[in-house]
Amino acid sequence: MRHSIIILIIFTLLLASCQSVVRFSDNNKAKEKCVVDNSVSSNKFKSKPKTAEDSSLNKRERKLLDISNKWLGVRYRYGGTDKEGVDCSGLVYNVYYKYGIILPRTAAQQYNFIKRVEYDNLQVGDLVFFSSGGNVSHVGIYTGNNTMIHASTSKGVIYQDLSQYMNNLKIVGYGRP
Repeated sequence: MRHSIIILIIFTLLLASCQSVVRFSDNNKAKEKCVVDNSVSSNKFKSKPKTAEDSSLNKRERKLLDISNKWLGVRYRYGGTDKEGVDCSGLVYNVYYKYGIILPRTAAQQYNFIKRVEYDNLQVGDLVFFSSGGNVSHVGIYTGNNTMIHASTSKGVIYQDLSQYMNNLKIVGYGRP
């Protein structure tokens, strides 16, 4: 019995590891707002993510944004790695694979793989890692202007403002593959 409870707790934590917790209300219906087609659908966001057409971006940043944007709207699936469903680290793995860099599969392994950078040195395409209690449990791709693209368990692949997302998770660090 005790072994079953421990397994159930671990399974529950795994399922919740990439969950988006930000919710806003719209006409008294609770639903999450997200960025679609590079435009912000809620004034709750402090700023828009950069687009691949932004002239301030270098070639690497443009390419990573272009690849990432093709995943917008893909549903969340724990352990998923394709456009039928993807989790947070699966999204990162696929974006960088298409770019030509092979990363490890899980958020924790990706965190151990990357070169650490400070917030002040973040570039579009860098990775942002989160923890809900010590271990790295979530990862997103920085898209500029304090936003990221990531896989939300409730809405799939979306843009989200970092300051809103980190209400229940702690940023562990930033890195560049």
